[in-house]
Formats: sequence, C-alpha cells, structure tokens
Amino acid sequence: MCFGSMLFKLAFKRGKEGAAVMKPGSSLGDKLMGDRFQELHDLIVENRNKLKEIKHEYVQIETADGLKLSGWFFDAGSKNTAIIVHGYRSQAWTDGVTHACRFFEHGYNVLISDNRACGASEGEYLTFGVRESEDIARWAEWVSKRVPNGNTVLLGISLGGATVSMCSALDIPGLRVVVEDCAYKTMRWEFEHMMKLFVHFVPKHSINVAEKIAKKRLGFDFESQSPIESIKRAKYPVFFVHGKADSFIPYTSAEELYAVCPTDKQLLLVDNCGHGGSQLAGDEYFLPILSFVDKYCK
Repeated sequence: MCFGSMLFKLAFKRGKEGAAVMKPGSSLGDKLMGDRFQELHDLIVENRNKLKEIKHEYVQIETADGLKLSGWFFDAGSKNTAIIVHGYRSQAWTDGVTHACRFFEHGYNVLISDNRACGASEGEYLTFGVRESEDIARWAEWVSKRVPNGNTVLLGISLGGATVSMCSALDIPGLRVVVEDCAYKTMRWEFEHMMKLFVHFVPKHSINVAEKIAKKRLGFDFESQSPIESIKRAKYPVFFVHGKADSFIPYTSAEELYAVCPTDKQLLLVDNCGHGGSQLAGDEYFLPILSFVDKYCK
C-alpha cells in the first residue's frame, strides 16, 4: 500500500517549483532521453532564444475545473494556427520551441502553453492527458475566437502527444489535423514499462493501488481514457512520429496507435533518435509533418 501511494504521488502530483529538470550528463536523463540528449538540449536552447525574439503576447484561459492556464501567442497574421503541447513535467518554453519556430517560419500562428500543474499554470495534479486534452480543447476554442474561420493543428510531444491523441476523438472547433510525437498508448502500459526499465519487474499490486487512488481523487483509471482508445474514435487526420531509439516510450506504441486510427494517417519512424529527439532529424522530420498538415489547412 505504501509503495502504491508513493507511486501515485510521484507520478501525478505537481513537482516542487524550481526543482531541477533532467539534464544531459545525468544518469536519469541519459537513460531516458538517449545518447543524443545533449544535442537535443542544445537545439532547444538555441530555438528558445530564437523564439523569445519573436513578438508574442501572454494569454490565459480557465479550465472546466477553475484553473488558470498560461500561454503565449505568436501572431503570423495567418488563418492557420499550430498549438504545441509539451510533455511530462515540462513547460511551454522547453519541449516545443523548435516546432514553434518551424511552424511560425512556415507562416502559421503559434500558441504554446504550460499544462495544468506545470510552469506558470495552476493545478496540483497532472492527469496524463485525461484533463489536459479537455484543456487543449479550450485553448483551441480560444484560437477559434482569435482567428475566426481559421484552421488549427495540434502537435504534442510525449505526454503532449498522448494529450493531442486524446483530443482526436473530441469535437473541437477549427481543428483540422493532429500530430503526435512519441505518445504512450495507455498509462498502465507506460507505468509497467518504466518499472521494467528501472526495477526490472512489474509490481502490479502497487500499480493497482495507485490506480485506485487515481480513481478516487482524480476520477479515472489507467486504461479506459487513453490515447489508444481515443485514436480508435479519431475524427481528424493524424500524423504519427516516433524515434526508433526511444527507451522512455518504445516506438511500438506509435505502430499500435497508427494501426487502429480510422482516419487519414501517416507514420514516420526516425532512426537514431531517442525520446522527443526526432526533431534532431531536421527536414527529414519537419517536411513530412508540414506537408501533411498543409493538406488540411488551406
């Protein structure tokens, strides 16, 4: 019971403000992010600095459960807008800055935001895409008012990829296409994978205890509300991408998500790239994505 409670707290509760994020050279960071983590870190820093030089405005919305979320909007004067969704315990100005730069250079407006319980946004608990998908739907509603009769693209990385996958089954005004990068298929599958990675066995009882706490406190289990169940009911075209060297979330997840998607779809598996690192492939990564989304954002 004790370990199950600890697992719930470690996985779902907001981290301490100012706590160090994974860094290249750390044993945890390199194990999860792969041997190109330093290269990925440097690319993010470069594009974060670049993005900050682009004129933008700070915006806020309120979630269905009353939390204030923070975002930053980059107006390219376009009818097309890309909403970039960051990953687990990350922030808007980290995971998606390279994507934001590329979409803005491609002529799209861009919105980046801090997920609930992350960065400048309010919230005590992360919910692995369950509530985050509802939050992103609200951001899309905000965009539809800011850019009437426009087209919206959702692009998410890691937990962000899971979040936009779950958005694919929702009715969202202006949404035309979804791009998911390195999403897990269910929470339970990912928790079991992480246990195998770190402790070399799956403590199923402890995971079950953590699930019971999640049901009681947050209102969901670890499988029924999930990327793979949502993708089965997708209403929009979906581009799937995953690094083949990803040890954090194995690329087989993308293959399974792709297999059950009923809409127009494309799958890109990128060699020699770890978790969230497919962007290191440059044009090999971005050009297929941009070509796919452009078909639906005219």
